[in-house]
Amino acid sequence: MQSVKLPDGNIKVLVEGVERARSVSITVEEGFFRATVRLLSARIEPSPQVQQLVEKITSLYEQFIKAFAEPELRHHDCSGPRR
Repeated sequence: MQSVKLPDGNIKVLVEGVERARSVSITVEEGFFRATVRLLSARIEPSPQVQQLVEKITSLYEQFIKAFAEPELRHHDCSGPRR
């Protein structure tokens, strides 16, 4: 997504994954890292505990917006994810 060349010559890179995975092995080849990965299931089964956490986070976010955000953000719809 983004890369920045640092003063010492190194490059800092920001990446975004599209799937969850676990590294099986990491090797260095010709100055580059090479990883072998195994894809993981990213499913989260709905449960009352997950729903309670989502509601709590939403409530805290709404409180934060009311207390600290810029006026134009105070009317943000916190009813759920946009699709």
